[in-house]
Amino acid sequence: MEAHGIAWHQSPLHKAAQFYTAKGDDFWRALDYHQRFGCVYMDYECFGMMRPCNSADPFTFCSPEDADAWYVDFAFGDGSVGKLARIAQASNPNIKLIGFTRNNDEASIKFYDIEKWTRRTNGII
Repeated sequence: MEAHGIAWHQSPLHKAAQFYTAKGDDFWRALDYHQRFGCVYMDYECFGMMRPCNSADPFTFCSPEDADAWYVDFAFGDGSVGKLARIAQASNPNIKLIGFTRNNDEASIKFYDIEKWTRRTNGII
C-alpha cells in the first residue's frame, strides 16, 4: 500500500490486532491485561505480550511474587521470544523460566530456562 508515494508498512501492533480479531478474541482487552499485570514489547519488527505464571498451571492468574515463570501469550516477528526473554530476565531475576506454545496449540506448552534461551537466541534488544 502506498500513500503519497511512500510505502506504508503495517506495524507489528496492527498485525497482532488483526490476528486476535481473526480468532474472535479482543486484542485491546488482552493488551490492557498485559500492560497491567505482565509485559508488552514492540519494536519496528516484532510485538509480544507475556505475563508471570506458575509453570504447573500457566492459565491461572498468578502474582509476580508467586510466579516461577513468564508465559508468552503472543509473540510476532523475528526474534520476538528472545527479546521477551531478555526483558523477563532483567525485570524479575527471581523468575527463571519462560514458556510458550507453538502455533497456539496449548498441548505444546514448554518452559525453558531464561538464561539458556537468551544465550541460544542472542536475545539482543
